Amino acid sequence: MALKYNKKYLEKLAKKILDGKATEAEKTFLQEYYQAFDKGPGISGELSDQQINFLKDEIKASLAAHLDVSGKKVVPLYRQTALRIAVAASIIFCLSIGGYFILNRPQPQPIAKNKTNDLAPGGNKAILTLAGGRQISLTDAKLGLLASQGSTIINKTADGEIVYNTHSGLLSAGGETYNTITTPRAGKWEVTLPDGSKVWLDACSSIHFPAAFTGTGRTVEITGQAYFEVIHNAAKSFRVTCNGQTVEDIGTHFNINAYPDEPIVKTTLLAGAIKVSNKAYARTLKPGQQAIIGHTNQIQVLNDVNTGEAIAWKNGLFRFDNAGIASVMRQVARWYDVDIQYEGDIPQRHFSGDISRSVNASKLLEILSYTGVHFKIEAAPDGRQGKKIIVTR
Repeated sequence: MALKYNKKYLEKLAKKILDGKATEAEKTFLQEYYQAFDKGPGISGELSDQQINFLKDEIKASLAAHLDVSGKKVVPLYRQTALRIAVAASIIFCLSIGGYFILNRPQPQPIAKNKTNDLAPGGNKAILTLAGGRQISLTDAKLGLLASQGSTIINKTADGEIVYNTHSGLLSAGGETYNTITTPRAGKWEVTLPDGSKVWLDACSSIHFPAAFTGTGRTVEITGQAYFEVIHNAAKSFRVTCNGQTVEDIGTHFNINAYPDEPIVKTTLLAGAIKVSNKAYARTLKPGQQAIIGHTNQIQVLNDVNTGEAIAWKNGLFRFDNAGIASVMRQVARWYDVDIQYEGDIPQRHFSGDISRSVNASKLLEILSYTGVHFKIEAAPDGRQGKKIIVTR
């Protein structure tokens, strides 16, 4: 009997399971669906047994991106099922050209000629710049005390986090001193600010902040992408400035994506409330909403957004939701510290699904190549440092 289903419903259900929002009945349905898929002779009568087996092999290969380095699965069975369905849906359906591309998909081309040409994923890399200009490589710094800034002691913990501890009895009457933490391409870092608020920085990002919040407010400045878990203090508002916008916290968890090479600034609220403003507009967000600001500087608020997609980077994932190839490759460039070169027209493909950020670039590109886009990793010419990824049809 042929399997028939609504593509958008299955994709929505898989995402609910991946985000931990599905009911037990929905989990059971998807589990039974996959078992039927596993036993069925074809999808809507379009695929033969041989093609089904081929598709299952492709799904199994794609799921390798969701294993840790020891090879142990890191997600429970019902979430593995969601991943299988999501990957299957992306392989069969998420092509802008439509149709069952899998039937006539060309074999993947070699992406890296050898291991030397491959690209390792990013990791914990950052530079701390103290007041006065002294720089400390947080990657290389030993655990324990890093520095002191007036009344504040800066420590590196056993798990690599940077923690600022301010001693109120030692607060100086002088002005605030500022520190900056900067991540390069292929870097990320976590910091606990002097008030106890936590910040996660993605690659190519920075945060500029006082070593102690001594005034009537708490203001920090960021570039790139950062996720905040703010300690609420009604007497001291918390503000984040970036790209001409200000985000004011009202006790909350939120993510800001403000990369200069992205067409819009996105602020996504997960919990609490925030006010997003610029010189001309101001909007207050509720959980599940996202503010976007483009070249017109108007603030548009989207409802019921995929908050899991917004913070997937913090949780070690690339999460694509109908993302175009240029958007995907901008993320790849930042995380793998690599330049992107397009040959010919940019392929009109869209991608949906999750891929671990811990895999080498060749594995990521192999999964993406199932849509018919070709990728190749090459060393930079003329003996220059670095590598590049060439994207072709």
